[in-house]
Amino acid sequence: LILFDLDDTLSDRAGAFRNWARKWIARHGIGDPDALDWMCTNDDGGYRPRDLFFADAKERFALPQRASELARDYALTAHDDYHEDPVIVGELRSLVDRGARVGLVTNGAVGQQVKAEKLGIMPLLSCCVVSGLVGIRKPDPRIFALAVEAVVSDRVSACLAMSAVELETCWMLSLARVTTRSASS
Repeated sequence: LILFDLDDTLSDRAGAFRNWARKWIARHGIGDPDALDWMCTNDDGGYRPRDLFFADAKERFALPQRASELARDYALTAHDDYHEDPVIVGELRSLVDRGARVGLVTNGAVGQQVKAEKLGIMPLLSCCVVSGLVGIRKPDPRIFALAVEAVVSDRVSACLAMSAVELETCWMLSLARVTTRSASS
């Protein structure tokens, strides 16, 4: 079982946010030439709570909408800039074709599943565990246990599988940046 994160691993979250922010700035008629950089910096890679982010954006750009309205608009439109990446889908399909089970374990709200669907990876996943749906966030090991339990058909097998092997990890900045070489290259 190979478990992946979603944002900036299987998706270009930074690029998608930048595209969304560019459209948001235009939609709100913001003429500040530093607006895009401000949005991307203050987004903090998606870690900044949306209510705080949009409260600051409202103040910074003197917007008439309430911060809660801006955050709601974000929740409805933020996933529009996620699209299937043939490289990522191809790499995941290659793993599955070789007998691997692949899964997604990600922090965030239900919108993470929407992203995965837009990326075209859901049919390839043996499990999709989203922290906002299960009430456990990474790095808590229980979220990984839920992923194993979702893939292994019964709890006894899941417990044996998890106790028989240590969970090995690696940090991948982006699967899209992974290149493969043939034996002849």
